[in-house]
Amino acid sequence: MRALGRFAWGLPGLVGLVGLVGLVACAPVRPASEPALDGGWLGRMPAAAPAGSPTGEAAPDATGAHATSGADEARARDVRFTGRTWLGVELGPAPGEGVLVKAVVRGSPAAQAGVLAGDLVLAVDGTAVRAPRELQREVGSHAPGETCPLTVRRAGADLELEAELGRAPAPGETARLELVGVLAPELGVLEPVGDAFPTGLAGLRGHVVLVDFWASWCVPCRIGVGALARYHTRFGERGLRVLGVADDALPEAAAAARDWAIPYPVAADPTQRTQGAFHIDVLPTLVVIDKRGVVREVVSGYSPAETAALGALVERLLDEPG
Repeated sequence: MRALGRFAWGLPGLVGLVGLVGLVACAPVRPASEPALDGGWLGRMPAAAPAGSPTGEAAPDATGAHATSGADEARARDVRFTGRTWLGVELGPAPGEGVLVKAVVRGSPAAQAGVLAGDLVLAVDGTAVRAPRELQREVGSHAPGETCPLTVRRAGADLELEAELGRAPAPGETARLELVGVLAPELGVLEPVGDAFPTGLAGLRGHVVLVDFWASWCVPCRIGVGALARYHTRFGERGLRVLGVADDALPEAAAAARDWAIPYPVAADPTQRTQGAFHIDVLPTLVVIDKRGVVREVVSGYSPAETAALGALVERLLDEPG
C-alpha cells in the first residue's frame, strides 16, 4: 500500500481506505484471535492464533545474517509509516509480573534497543506494567522520536534499556521490514488444490518465485490474479514459478481457482500459519523471491502501476545468475 491511489481493507482494526485515485485495492484477512501488540503496531497478525507459530516472529534466515548488504537501509527508505508511536514488539501475558515479549520486529526500535523475544518488560519509563494493554498505554503516551527507558528481565537479571521510539508501519508494511533481504520462510503445512503445488520453497531454488496471498472473498485479489496469470504464461519457460496461497478452506479455494481459471498451483491455508510466517496482514500480498531464495520485494494490494513495475522486476531477477 505504498502507492497513491490504493485502497485497502486492512485487518479488523486497520485502516479501511487509503486514497481512491485510480483502481487499486486490497482486502482484510478473515478474523482470528488477536494477539496483544505494542502501542504502535497497527492491526493484528493473522497467523498468531494457531499454537506454535506466533505472528511477528522474525523470518528465518539460515545464515543468521542479512542475505543482502544494505537491506535495512533499503527497507527504511521504502516502507510507509503512520504517525503513531511504535516500539515493534508482539506481547503476551506473563505468569507473574511484567509483560512477555513474544516477538520483536526486525529493525524496529525494540530490536535496536536490544529487546529480545522471551524478555519480560517490567516497566516503561519508570511505570510498572503488568498487562499488554498497560504497556501499550505507556508506549503510546510518548511521541515518535522520544527515548523511552525500559526495565526488562532476562534470564533472571533485570536490565535497563533505552528505545528511541519510531513511527508505526502502515498496514501491509511490516512484511517488508521482516522479509526483504532475507531468506523467505518456508511455506509450512498447506492443503494443495490438485497435485501441482510444491512441497516447499527450498526445492524451487534457481527459480524466481511469486507467492500470492489471496482469498476467494477478496475482490482485489481476483483483479490481481489476471496479471499473475499473464506472468505465469509469459515467464514460465524462463523459470518463473507463481504460487497462490488462499485464506480459505480447501473447498472454497478449489472453487475459486476453478471459477477464476487460475493456471498456476494453488493451496489453502485455513489455519493461517503460512500467512503468519510471512507476516501477512492485508490481502492480496505478493512476495517476490529470487533464485537464491531471498525475498526481494513485498507488494500489498493491487495497483496497475505496481503490476507493471512487477513485470520489470521479474525480468531483471530472471536475468540474474542462479
